[in-house]
Amino acid sequence: MYGTVLRGTVFSLVLALLLLVGYLRVMNRVGGGPLSSGCPKPSAGVSPTSLHGEFTGPDGMRITLAYPERTFRVKNWPLKDSAPDYRDSRRLDGSGTWSADRPSAPSGTTLTLRFRDAPAGDPVKDLGVGGDNGAPVLFEDHDPDVCPSLVFQRAGGGG
Repeated sequence: MYGTVLRGTVFSLVLALLLLVGYLRVMNRVGGGPLSSGCPKPSAGVSPTSLHGEFTGPDGMRITLAYPERTFRVKNWPLKDSAPDYRDSRRLDGSGTWSADRPSAPSGTTLTLRFRDAPAGDPVKDLGVGGDNGAPVLFEDHDPDVCPSLVFQRAGGGG
């Protein structure tokens, strides 16, 4: 009798644990939490002051944003026609000014780059802003159904 009760208890605990894990995974996927697909989500809650600093991307790409000057420098920056993976893309170094459009809609903040000298080709100029004021993320947000391949994380964890 005690063996049956013990097996039933263990089975119930395992089942409850599996249901809890499944629930957490579904809620994270729906809510864009840390266990979701890993894609950055747009956010309107990122202030321009938190964008000050350097961000690094794939294959040595870098962008440095200065605030309150609202200037930027890029190194190894991709051209738009390099999408979707940017691995074998033509690159450029440049600088200019930036602005952050903070709409009231849930589409999030967009960072727009205006290059000082017109580069040959068409560089990536618009980036989505995700994360929060503590850890902003920049990314090319061209299709909400596909994870962006161009994502920039804060370099060195600070700004």
